[in-house]
Amino acid sequence: MSKRSLDSCYELRRREIRQMVKDIHRKIGSPVNLGEQIALTTVKVMISTLWGGTSEGNTDLIELKKRLDEFVRLFLAPNISDIFPVIAPFDLQGIVSKSKKHLSWFYGIFESVIMNRLKLQDNRKKNDDKINRDFLQQMLELNQRGDGNSSLSNNEIKALLLDMMVGGTDTIPTTVEWAMTELLRHPDIMMKLVEELDTVVGKQNKLEETHLPRLLYLDAVVRETLRLHPVIPLLLPHTPSQTSIVAGYTIPKHSRVFINAWAMQRDPRFWDDPLRFQPERFFRGDIDHRGNNFQYLPFGSGRRICVGLALAKKMAAILLGALVHSFEWKTPSGTIPDVEEKFGVVLKKRESLVAIPFARLPNPEQYK
Repeated sequence: MSKRSLDSCYELRRREIRQMVKDIHRKIGSPVNLGEQIALTTVKVMISTLWGGTSEGNTDLIELKKRLDEFVRLFLAPNISDIFPVIAPFDLQGIVSKSKKHLSWFYGIFESVIMNRLKLQDNRKKNDDKINRDFLQQMLELNQRGDGNSSLSNNEIKALLLDMMVGGTDTIPTTVEWAMTELLRHPDIMMKLVEELDTVVGKQNKLEETHLPRLLYLDAVVRETLRLHPVIPLLLPHTPSQTSIVAGYTIPKHSRVFINAWAMQRDPRFWDDPLRFQPERFFRGDIDHRGNNFQYLPFGSGRRICVGLALAKKMAAILLGALVHSFEWKTPSGTIPDVEEKFGVVLKKRESLVAIPFARLPNPEQYK
């Protein structure tokens, strides 16, 4: 997840994002379910970043997305066995058995991908061809080290692949969908973002990741979206290894602790007009998204901070930027998109965002 490693996979991400733009361009003037479109693109991008594309393992994208959604739902589903451990062996709700079935299916896919990659690797070595160092390739290199301290087993590689898929395929599209919703609700903010994209990127060019460092308003829009609509509102549960006292409260050893980031990021004691979508509040530069400011924890904090933070920020920005730079968006019948939430592990919109795209770039080649 280092900058160097992510940059080496850029062409893989770029391919899928350009395909998304091409697909949407075919639907000009017609309603597009942006939630579904962004989610499918994100799955493709994650697969491209992790193991280079959908061809390895013949991955069924629809089935993969469906199982990922179900696996996430089971991940934090209320389980009576957690409250009464004595009945855990009976798995009364079937959560463990269902999870194991999904896990077996995922590991079967990953095993096929790994075997195909090893065969391809051998062929390329024989022909002295260049080997693309995507996430899987780097994991296999660690696997083949033979060093007990830093090498990875096959099962550890599969677990890491699953972690990345689960962590990225729901959170990134949800963030982009919320961002598009807020932009459509605030045309003045949308116009500011369009002006920045036209100034930095230009209407004759395609948006590239190299533009991102100069797109300060785009970055502020993503940060403000993560503040107002944190993707994981209660973060992931934490478990203290020893009994601790925090602010006068005793937190027992091995208890399950949830951090209400949603409430903290809307607290009027820390935020001016907290329910207002205002990207400019992040121009001050004193609010860090890396967990150093406890009123803003979209990715968590400390040693348990989201390992995919760099990828998530990069992906959310490039996806949102591509949608706004390439198209002008209108809502059906001029309606204002709602911001009603569907509470869950991932804080999604209750109703998917539907909008109508219109081409705004002068050159048709820019949509290919």
